[in-house]
Amino acid sequence: MISGSCSKDGPQGPAGSQGEQGAAGPQGDKGDKGDTGATGTAGPRGATGPRGATGSQGPKGDKGDPGTANVVASDWIDYEINATPNAATIKTMKYTFPASVLSRIGAEDIAHFLSNGGLLVLYGKNFGNGQHNMFPYHYGNVEYTWSGGSFAVNTINSIIITIKSTDGSALTEYDYSGVRGNEFRYVLIPAGVKIAGRHSAPPDYRDYHAVCQYYGIPE
Repeated sequence: MISGSCSKDGPQGPAGSQGEQGAAGPQGDKGDKGDTGATGTAGPRGATGPRGATGSQGPKGDKGDPGTANVVASDWIDYEINATPNAATIKTMKYTFPASVLSRIGAEDIAHFLSNGGLLVLYGKNFGNGQHNMFPYHYGNVEYTWSGGSFAVNTINSIIITIKSTDGSALTEYDYSGVRGNEFRYVLIPAGVKIAGRHSAPPDYRDYHAVCQYYGIPE
């Protein structure tokens, strides 16, 4: 008796319908923060906005300290014997203040300057002497004085400097000549002038160097 089997796969059947979606699984852990990206290019500048309203005016500031703009000092001036008396024992010089000086001190003339409280200080130096003396003063047997600056016609804008022997001996060029080092200079200080930043009283005007330092005058 002979027996046997024969097997052969049949064709694939059609796909079945999709099953229902399963439930969502739990959320996973948050991933690490990524690197910062490169900065993008700047955008175009926007249009200028409208001007704002003007603010109210601020309070007025404190008045500043006055300076020394009107303090005037001359250069050293040689004596010029140009007035009377002019004798062996007495010499006289008339000095008239330039218009430019009057303008700087704001004065019509020297008489008005003095009558309004302005100060005129004269200093002299002499042959063989390194000192600077305030008028009036004596040097040896000679007296140096000044007058004027009054409302008289001939001195309304002038002063008179007198060099006089005190013992009757004749004066020489060593007493009054600029060639021999005899000179004077003046300092004009208007009334009420103060020094910015200083609250101390003015110096002793007999001290030439202190006056120069206080008012900022080149010596």
